[in-house]
Amino acid sequence: MRLVQDELDAQKMLEPYVANVRHRQVELREMLAVSASQPKPQSVSETLVVLNKMAAEVGIPNMQFVPDATSVVGRSDIRLVGRGDGASDNFRRFVLALSDQPWVVKIEEVKGFSNEELHSFELTLRASYGKKGGE
Repeated sequence: MRLVQDELDAQKMLEPYVANVRHRQVELREMLAVSASQPKPQSVSETLVVLNKMAAEVGIPNMQFVPDATSVVGRSDIRLVGRGDGASDNFRRFVLALSDQPWVVKIEEVKGFSNEELHSFELTLRASYGKKGGE
């Protein structure tokens, strides 16, 4: 009988932790759900608009991308550097949403900066646009 009581006590003690793990599993499933694929942008300016809209939809409304004009020389895509502030979970969702876009050629670099009040992120990616890349 003592063994059964010990098991019940252990189960009661672990209950909040198990609930937390289940909650995080639900969040992870939502995060990994396939996001809607955006149509391929037809210009650099449209690419910037689409990226900013995608970031805002996951909770990073201040994400700003700057194109690297020299990156298009001899290539069919453009390098973009984006910076924004927000929750790290929102940034992870943004990176996952980007990875679902066929026109995002490559995510080159991801950086995170944190202090007590603010999490800042920097993301470098290559994106194609136009009918055949950068045309």
